[in-house]
Amino acid sequence: MSREGIDQNIAQVVVAVNSKDAEALGALYTDDARLLPPNHEMINGKKAIVEFWRQSIDAGFGNLSAGTLHAEMYGDVACGIGSYRFEYQAQGQAKVDVGKYTVIYKRQENGSWKMHVDMFNSDLSL
Repeated sequence: MSREGIDQNIAQVVVAVNSKDAEALGALYTDDARLLPPNHEMINGKKAIVEFWRQSIDAGFGNLSAGTLHAEMYGDVACGIGSYRFEYQAQGQAKVDVGKYTVIYKRQENGSWKMHVDMFNSDLSL
């Protein structure tokens, strides 16, 4: 996976979130992926990740922007580090979060690349 491939993946994440398509977002993950959202237990497996994103999007998560700041490739594994900004609802009020993320990508048997570990956290204090 190249830096361009990582950038394209993040662009697909942004499109899926902003079009409120949890299924399209889930398709970007491996079947046994792990999602590590802030202030939440680890989420294991594509099905559970899709449900997390569906609930988050339904609750007002959206208007995502994100970009890669650093990328490294190691054979069948790649890592992307970047920053994000999104809007969400909390206690009936619109909020904005900014932060950073790390995604570990894994090459699939068919040669495609998917997100295998996805972790993000806020730059803002609670």
